[in-house]
Amino acid sequence: MQLDINTYPAVQPLQTVENEMWDDENYWRQNVRWVCSMYNQLVVTPQLIGLPNQDPFYGLQNRYVPQYVKYARYVFGWQYGTSYELTAKDGNNNNTQIPLYRGKDIIALFNYFRGKFGYLIKPIPDIMQAGCIAGDALSRKTTEKNVMKYMMDGRNFLKQQQLLGNIQVEAGTDLDITDEQDIEALYTNFVEASEKTYVKFGKSFYISNECYDQFIKGAQYCFIGGRATSFITERNGKVFMDLVPPEYAVVDMNKNDDQHRDDDYAGQIKPYSVSDVVSKWKLTEDEAKDLERIARDGTSQAPYVTGWVNFNWYSNYNGVPKVWVAEKIQWQSITYVDGVPVSCIREATLIGNKYLKDQKIVPNSILDKRDKRRKRLSYITCTPNTILGANQGVIGMVSDMQDIKDSLITMMLNSVARSIGKAIYIDTAQLPEGMRSPEFLSQLKQNGVIAANRSEIDADQKMNPLIEVMDLTLDPNINSLLNQVAYFDNAIADVLNMPKNVRLGSGSYQSEGQRTSNAENSDTGNQWLYGSLTKWIENNIEFAADLWIKIAAEGGEDIAVMVGDTMAEMLTNKEIQDCYDSDYKMYLNFDNTVTQEAKVTLQGMAVQEAGVNPDAKLEFLNILELKTISGMKSYLQNEKRKRQQREDAAIKQQQEAAAANSQMQAEAQQNIAAQQGQTALENSAMNNNAKQEEMMLQNEMNNAQPPQQ
Repeated sequence: MQLDINTYPAVQPLQTVENEMWDDENYWRQNVRWVCSMYNQLVVTPQLIGLPNQDPFYGLQNRYVPQYVKYARYVFGWQYGTSYELTAKDGNNNNTQIPLYRGKDIIALFNYFRGKFGYLIKPIPDIMQAGCIAGDALSRKTTEKNVMKYMMDGRNFLKQQQLLGNIQVEAGTDLDITDEQDIEALYTNFVEASEKTYVKFGKSFYISNECYDQFIKGAQYCFIGGRATSFITERNGKVFMDLVPPEYAVVDMNKNDDQHRDDDYAGQIKPYSVSDVVSKWKLTEDEAKDLERIARDGTSQAPYVTGWVNFNWYSNYNGVPKVWVAEKIQWQSITYVDGVPVSCIREATLIGNKYLKDQKIVPNSILDKRDKRRKRLSYITCTPNTILGANQGVIGMVSDMQDIKDSLITMMLNSVARSIGKAIYIDTAQLPEGMRSPEFLSQLKQNGVIAANRSEIDADQKMNPLIEVMDLTLDPNINSLLNQVAYFDNAIADVLNMPKNVRLGSGSYQSEGQRTSNAENSDTGNQWLYGSLTKWIENNIEFAADLWIKIAAEGGEDIAVMVGDTMAEMLTNKEIQDCYDSDYKMYLNFDNTVTQEAKVTLQGMAVQEAGVNPDAKLEFLNILELKTISGMKSYLQNEKRKRQQREDAAIKQQQEAAAANSQMQAEAQQNIAAQQGQTALENSAMNNNAKQEEMMLQNEMNNAQPPQQ
């Protein structure tokens, strides 16, 4: 089938065609051109039943890119303003060229949002969690839990599973199971080895791509234009994320899905120099020369700029010819496997509307976990404020009010500039006839004297002096202008639910509780933006982990992954295969992060407890290193358990010492009594022996015969 190279179809070409149809490069071009026609396109809302088949807002809406560029200028205070020549008058009522004052409210909002969001996502690597959603793996997990329950008393099974990595216990806890709550807590912390592997892939993607800075940039894009787009791809066995600026992104706005999971097409259209194009897509020598010729010759560009696309394929920036490239354009398509149609993602690049490159079915494309029959695009877009196919960033909500406020301040400054100060006033009605000539009055004005007929100004004639000094320092309308400025200042804060005392500080005193309440309320009012962006980040990490695991499993080798800024681990092929066999859901529990307010509260508690607990200050310093509430809770519980163990050990030692002392005293008393008894026996024996000896002596004396005479 021969196709015209300059045909731009109004309807997407058929996808349910024979595979041989895709052998024709022109058919790929037709599809790419149709996707390109959606770039910077007017948003067409769904047709309402009963109304003519025409969008009533079609001719009233601006294209997205000009709107985005307009709003981006507000961040730098470069917004376009109206000429105030007609309202800015000098003392002679002549027009003056007074520039428009451009306020910095939006810059303050922009910086406040960036700081809050940066603080919110800082602990992402520490709060990543994975949950298995596959039936087989869940069955294995339940079986192991049941076995663990029956073998709880032995402890050996638990310790073995922990060493194998099948059980993850929060930092600071141990396996000393004493009650039902401990058992439930252990079940909550149970993590399969494959779930831990999944999280490691997510961490490695986040760290190696420096995603913190990229996600911050995406959040800034959303703040300005209500759109953030990322492109996740594989290069040399690793997964990378490229952020697509809103002015280059092709987004499917036919959906009201803020996360764009169901997009049918996406892409990016960027300008490149000819040398960049030649080196990046490896053009042949003839193609490079031809492209150079077209880029420099307006006449040669004519055949390639036709069609109802919303951009020029060739342009010139600062004397450098630029070629626009529809890069990595993707769309939902169909291919046939054994005669059965299956979902696939097709991708192609069109250079200068002439050269088609890299057309292919995307390998390693990821299935949608909600619908396994459908593949997902590699583009992940977030439009957190989508209604009826249109979306708007924060700046779009308040830009008109910023303009009105700036104009009011300009008028006020103009009034100040026109102030004359103290001036001499002459009533011309009281001047003699010869001094009322226009020439004389003109000379008075040139010398700074105000000459006017008071009777023409003031109908109530009073006795007024001929000459008086009047104070014309300021226009009395300035106070009214200031009140209007304050009104729009409050209106901007109300739209964003972001009080001035939260984002810029307050001159009046506020209690700590009031400031905390204001900050919490402002966060709640902007949850539509924070919530969508954090979900977009979660989708990026989950998609990248799925893609990386699929690539690693098909590679069949052990790989190294980054699990910390300076830490890496080797994952075996078996671990990767076990993880690849099941589906997992990535979850970022931002509610589990330790806020600065919590740390301040803990600091106060540590100071109070320092009197009774000497380790309170050291524990607080250790807590500052923790980034999750669960980890903090576990650490405090563990420290409490250790203190209790030390106290119990001290009490036991005192009791043992007291018991030993009592026993020693009893033994001493027994020894004394025994010694005293032995002494008494010895004394008694000695007395008895003495008596016996005395009796024996007496008997001997009695039995003795008298001497003979």
